[in-house]
Amino acid sequence: MKSASIVILTHALQGRAEGYFIEAVGRLWQEAGHRVVVHQGLGAPPPGDLAILHVDQTRVPAAYVELAARYPRTLNLGAIDIGKRRVSRNLVSPDDAWSGPVIVKTDANSFGNPERRMTEALNRQRGRWPQRLARRLAQGLRPPTAQESYPIYPDKAAVPRRVWRRPDLVVERFLPQRQGSDYVLNSAFVMGERWIVSSYTAAEPLVKITGLRALIPLFEEVPETVRRVSRELGLDYGKIDYTVHAGEAQVLDVNPTPFLGLVWDKSERLDRILATLAAGLDDYLGERLRAAGG
Repeated sequence: MKSASIVILTHALQGRAEGYFIEAVGRLWQEAGHRVVVHQGLGAPPPGDLAILHVDQTRVPAAYVELAARYPRTLNLGAIDIGKRRVSRNLVSPDDAWSGPVIVKTDANSFGNPERRMTEALNRQRGRWPQRLARRLAQGLRPPTAQESYPIYPDKAAVPRRVWRRPDLVVERFLPQRQGSDYVLNSAFVMGERWIVSSYTAAEPLVKITGLRALIPLFEEVPETVRRVSRELGLDYGKIDYTVHAGEAQVLDVNPTPFLGLVWDKSERLDRILATLAAGLDDYLGERLRAAGG
């Protein structure tokens, strides 16, 4: 197949995609003969056969969406709002009939950390960070909220009243997947029509990679509910976390910019995930490039 030019579009304050899955996938594309360019910010973007909108924010600013739309094909152009109020099918309100356990989360992705990192970077850029830090220290530490953890309650009546008044927090049904006494999290990685699921178990209800008890062998069978959410949100590339509770898949989180981090050691498991994502490029470029003579 003929080589292609792929442009990864990131926020001006985000960096050049270091540490994200897309950086590792991009290296595989380069090894296959494709040209991969990272474009930061809103300046004139370079030409390309395909662009990937990779702005690590819960809601992508309109200016970046407009820039991404200049390309003949842009992945994740529809996945520009991954807030829990948009993604979750299990939100609970004070008047809801749900009587089971609930979990309090931030509406923003990943505890709102991507937004905080952007704000801190902007403050440093403008020389405001020392003043902001001093003001925060003077005000004292904030009381614990769901921004530091995702607390679980036996029912919605136990949720503190202040939570219901905060637009930055949501209350969801707590629908865990169990394997014996452990809890299970499934992370479905997708690129085009290529899917692969990495599942983990942990002793704690909030399954985090840093607290894993066991890894479940990779598999490719993805529940239709997860596939449907991907289509509805316009997620062409990324990761969807889900559980299977009482036989039904429950989507927890959608992430168009999955982070690789330091906990992913070199392994056959990681290599297979990256290879699956890299192969998904063919679903977008294959037919057109073959028609062009590749």
